[in-house]
Amino acid sequence: MPARDSRRLPASRPGGCRRVTQSFQWTATDKNQDTLTYDLYYRGENERTWKILKKDLEDNFYTINSDTLPDGTYSVRVVASDEPANPADVALKGEMESRPFTIDNTPPAVTMKLQNIEKGRIRVAIEAVDQTSTLNQAEVAMDTGDWRPVFPTDGIIDSKSESFSYLSGELASGEHVIAFRIYDQNDNAGMGKLVVRIP
Repeated sequence: MPARDSRRLPASRPGGCRRVTQSFQWTATDKNQDTLTYDLYYRGENERTWKILKKDLEDNFYTINSDTLPDGTYSVRVVASDEPANPADVALKGEMESRPFTIDNTPPAVTMKLQNIEKGRIRVAIEAVDQTSTLNQAEVAMDTGDWRPVFPTDGIIDSKSESFSYLSGELASGEHVIAFRIYDQNDNAGMGKLVVRIP
């Protein structure tokens, strides 16, 4: 019973936000061409017990919305049965497990700290951490200007935690707002801002 899964398909939330979905599709055949139904179970990482997700499913695909389960890594088990066409005592079953997949609804945490001001230029230390997913894309904006990409101190965003050292251009005296946002691989956006006053 081959199975495959498709990840991170965008769907809509009220208010225009995006929601990530996890879709599964599988193929099952019966040599007698009996009608098949499917029970779906899920199990979290480091858990022992399979929990029911959906019973008596007639279609060979299923989609899980990201807000169905808490953040974490899960697997799904599909159990196919020809019981609809046979007495229960002779009905046959087959099963298969998916590869692990991640549910992540929580945005990265961001902290920003002023390092120094020199000749009208601001240097800011930024830390970004995500508990579940790898970080992806980071941007900064000065005084509600355009968002511009920024790279971590090691040159590439490829882990669950990254450090940044952002240096602004020369700024006029007065108050300035530096905004930072970073996405994880599931498109959750974490944001932070720092207000700085230049003499």
